[in-house]
Amino acid sequence: VDLKMRTSLPGLYAAGDVRIDAAKQVVCAAGDGATAAVDIIEFLG
Repeated sequence: VDLKMRTSLPGLYAAGDVRIDAAKQVVCAAGDGATAAVDIIEFLG
């Protein structure tokens, strides 16, 4: 995934523990989710 949590498939995002190099902490997963959500809003808009 890139820094906006986008995968190589348009419209598919990955966040939190499913990312390969992600820290296994709730606060990191929450931040990933927030980052993805902001970009998803732009993607859908």
